[in-house]
Amino acid sequence: IYQFKSFYTFEKQFTISFISVQCQAIRDKAFRAQREYIYQYETQLVTGMEPFTAIHSGFRLSATARVQFSTGTEVDVHLENMFVYRINKPVKQYQADSNMIPKQFISEGASEMLPLIISVLKIPFRFKYSKGHVIKVMLSDKETEWSANTKRGFVSLFEVNLEKRMLLQQLSQPAHTTHGPTVDNYKVMEKAVTGDCATTYTVKSRLTTSHFFVSKVRDFDNCLEKPVYFKSIVDGYPTPTHQKDNPLSVGATVEYSLSGTTTRFLILSAIAQTKIIFTPVTQNGAIRTTVNQTLYLKDAGPIQQNVPTLTPREHERNKFSEELRMSLPGQILDPQDPFQSRGENSQHNPSQSEADQKYNVDEIYTQLLHAAQNTQQVTSQEALVRLRLAVTMLKASPREIIRELWEKIQSGTPHRSETELAKKALWNVLPHVGTEGAALHILDVCTNDTTMRSNCTTALNTLTLKVTPTTETIEKLIALIEALATTGRPDKLTQVSYLSLGSLSYKLSLAKYWNMEEIKRVSRILADLRGRHGSRFVRQYLSSKRRDVRTRKTHILNVHAQTNHRIVETIKKLIDEGTQAERVLGLKSLANAGDTESLSILKQIITNRNEPLFIRIFAVTAHRRMYLEPAAHQQAIGTLLSVYQDSMEMHEIRSAAFRTMMGLWPDQDVITGIAQDLHSEQDIRVSQYVSSYLDRLANSSYTPLWELNKKCKDAMKFSPPNYKADYYHPFEKSIGMMFPDHKAGIDLRVSALGSPYKFGSLSFGMDTYIYGVHSTFFELGINSEGMSPVLADLFGPKGLLSHSQSLLDLMRRAPGAGQSQAIIDEIFEKLKVQPRTESLPSAHVYYMVMGHELDYVDFTEILSGINTRGLAAVQVDVDQLKASLPIHYEDLGFQHDTQLSLPSEAGLPVSLKLQASNTVKMDGLLTVDALPFFSKSGREGPLPSTLAASIDLKPKMVTALYGSMGLDWHVAPALAFHGIFKNSMPIRNDLVYNIQSQTLKIINHVPKLSKPMMEVIIEPYGEFQTIRSRDRDTDDRVKSTIDRTPLLATTGTKVTPLDLSYDIDAMGLKLGVQGQVPDNWGLKTPLRPLSGRTVLNFYLSPLGDEAPDTITIQSQIVELNPDSLEAAPADWRADQRKPKNQASPTSAPTI
Repeated sequence: IYQFKSFYTFEKQFTISFISVQCQAIRDKAFRAQREYIYQYETQLVTGMEPFTAIHSGFRLSATARVQFSTGTEVDVHLENMFVYRINKPVKQYQADSNMIPKQFISEGASEMLPLIISVLKIPFRFKYSKGHVIKVMLSDKETEWSANTKRGFVSLFEVNLEKRMLLQQLSQPAHTTHGPTVDNYKVMEKAVTGDCATTYTVKSRLTTSHFFVSKVRDFDNCLEKPVYFKSIVDGYPTPTHQKDNPLSVGATVEYSLSGTTTRFLILSAIAQTKIIFTPVTQNGAIRTTVNQTLYLKDAGPIQQNVPTLTPREHERNKFSEELRMSLPGQILDPQDPFQSRGENSQHNPSQSEADQKYNVDEIYTQLLHAAQNTQQVTSQEALVRLRLAVTMLKASPREIIRELWEKIQSGTPHRSETELAKKALWNVLPHVGTEGAALHILDVCTNDTTMRSNCTTALNTLTLKVTPTTETIEKLIALIEALATTGRPDKLTQVSYLSLGSLSYKLSLAKYWNMEEIKRVSRILADLRGRHGSRFVRQYLSSKRRDVRTRKTHILNVHAQTNHRIVETIKKLIDEGTQAERVLGLKSLANAGDTESLSILKQIITNRNEPLFIRIFAVTAHRRMYLEPAAHQQAIGTLLSVYQDSMEMHEIRSAAFRTMMGLWPDQDVITGIAQDLHSEQDIRVSQYVSSYLDRLANSSYTPLWELNKKCKDAMKFSPPNYKADYYHPFEKSIGMMFPDHKAGIDLRVSALGSPYKFGSLSFGMDTYIYGVHSTFFELGINSEGMSPVLADLFGPKGLLSHSQSLLDLMRRAPGAGQSQAIIDEIFEKLKVQPRTESLPSAHVYYMVMGHELDYVDFTEILSGINTRGLAAVQVDVDQLKASLPIHYEDLGFQHDTQLSLPSEAGLPVSLKLQASNTVKMDGLLTVDALPFFSKSGREGPLPSTLAASIDLKPKMVTALYGSMGLDWHVAPALAFHGIFKNSMPIRNDLVYNIQSQTLKIINHVPKLSKPMMEVIIEPYGEFQTIRSRDRDTDDRVKSTIDRTPLLATTGTKVTPLDLSYDIDAMGLKLGVQGQVPDNWGLKTPLRPLSGRTVLNFYLSPLGDEAPDTITIQSQIVELNPDSLEAAPADWRADQRKPKNQASPTSAPTI
């Protein structure tokens, strides 16, 4: 029995001891032809939340592996005697996150999927093996992607690089001694199921025995290729503190016991472990997934019965890749590399064939229909669970299935409310699915179905943030733009389509940038390996890899150049041939794109002094993303600097040029030169803005911008004192806050540019820092061409809104909705607003998300919204104006979906998910009254005496935040949590305002609630999810189920009940809070609420038995004249006070 280090666990010691006994019967010292080796194979995945819980959620597979060497290199494998277990019980004694859990703590039978899992895993497979290296893996066409990955994980244990092939570094030289073990340490580049990564080997052997031990540790930071899948609308770039604040750590180790020599050996046992740890805060507490594999030899002997081999037909089709590297969920239908060729994609994409579809149309349709029914009937959490299952299925569905599903819903029962809501829900979630198939289907519908175009803008916005910009997706978007051009005017969908086209161009350029950086890194590794090895095989392999890298580089450059040229030409045509409004749209699209080819277009506009000022300013701001290419970056800074330094230019365009240039992070000498020039700057508005901007950055505490902050701080030493002007001046202000304990930060900023009489811009922005990634999260702003004249037309002495006669005239002449267009035309005439197809609107509001300008709304469009479009019923007579608007709103959809998938040594994918969804149902009525509503002949009299409004709403809303970490299979055991927010607070209020007496009456109808008006539930639990799938042989189906094991009060945590109430006298109500929270739940770590079930119920009830049904609040606004009252004497008393002039009763200060 060989002794191991003290850190070995009990199970490892038991395994090795058992192997030593078996060695007496097994005389083989190496793998030999025509021999079979019987191994016991165990793989286990568990997820737990340390140290808050002893509950673990997991999955375990136990099997006997018959490994037959038909030749010295051809190996056939058959898994037999298979058992599948479910893990969901408390485990305290055995450290479940490190060891195999004893079988008394687990349950046999994972789910109804058990027969399907076993039947697929029993399919034999083959691999080619030479000198401890797995050359290729051959799999049957009957395999599924998850079973293929599981078998790759088994084969990966046979990769033992003792000949030091692909050596990176010899860490120590072995010293041969007669006493003690000989230790050899070295680092190699090794193929594994988790990728081609650097691996450190430690080989311990003795001269007196044929047994030796090997351990290897993966370095996932040094890989040639590594499977990772990440999908989210959140985007950004890593900062220098990324490594420190990265909450995710991944490690993998494998321990071997071998017999024989380093050139010919036999694997007696192997113990592999992969740990994926997510630590959201710096305090104690982490969610960790541990994947263990145990392999030990039970028997060896001659082959008695050959394992069924792959048929030539199955092997020739080559459905699965022969690489050892596994694939990840999502990569099959959504390869995140936009430059991946179709040949590559088809080889790794078995789900494109009908035989391999995981879910059919009926299964997904059923989930959507149940979600819609639950929204309409009870608006419950069940709807969101069903919706989440549907999204999971859609992510694994090819384009054909999505199209068939859409056609099925379209052809459903006409005017059936649940079918319409299911259709709306599907349309809402497809952009969040984010696969290429989902994107192409959305673009097809928007192009071909004119009735859906009003719903396409929001879908395109979400799709822009999430989809991978493949060439086919971009071509579909251009086809949509060309189809919309036939309408003859740039409607809202055209606007969003052009902006999305620019954003996809930027994402393609960003993908090219990261691919080029990766190619540089891989080329350095290959060059280093080529210089170290003289082996013919290794040199041939390295030469082949270098050819592949060069071919890929050429392919990426060509695809990017052709695609972006097509995009820029499409936008350029709009700028050259369009109206002023269309030219602004084109410039905003180029600003989203940030493509090098657009620099010449922008410079031509900027240098043309005959162009309108606002057009030139938009051409300046279109440089804001010119930072991916070094040459384009320098050219953009040069152009912007020349505009800023031209004293003959207007201050609006100079300030815009400075701000855009600073967003490109210029060099220190450029910033210092600008600061020095402020001493001689003649335009106080320019100097004020520049000083304000530099001061903001120099004094910012937002650390992700520390490099730019330091440059500005150094430059401020050369600038004059900062002072404020006495009139309107541009400025830049911000507030930055960092939260080190939570590895997060935020920077809020406000900026004002230009002037109110020419071009003005006011914007509010928010930058975020989360886990080492900086993002330009959100920006909302207003761009105007002379805001002051517009405001004067609206609110001036003869303004449309401030001059009551004008407004009343318009309303009086419109007895019905039929003359609404005449009203709009007269409003436009008074504002001097031209149709949008002829000139730029006076102002517009825009918003950006993650640096992408997604949409902007012109004020003309807001005014156009006056048209009721038949939604509101308006009644007009001599005495009264009354408008009523019935309210009916239903919604069911996703707001956020983020997924990160990582590989493990066992071939089991581990995913982290965060999703937000909601379901809303609202019914009610809004009415507005104005009386008396007199004719024009009575206009000399007073204004309408009374304005009244009434609102009666019955909203029901459920919002869910869901997060999980665990196995991502058809069966998905995970540790999860949900935050459920429910609201069912009815609202019924009447408001009456008397204009003459300036009194306001508010009547609040006190609701009588039988259920809580608001409920908040935060609950951690162990989840075992089974997604309904198809058995290809029997076509049987199993139900989709989600089983939960509540953690409740976890180890060492107590739950404190809550029962609080607060009296609200003014409303005649009592606000109550009931529920429970874990102890210490208010500490900094967000994991503390997850240490138990947090439940908060908010309710309203009358103060007492005699509480009124309604509460009335009356108020009056009065204006006092200070001169009407005499000064009070020193011995003043209220009854002795004598005003000089008796005030009227209506002016008395009464409330």
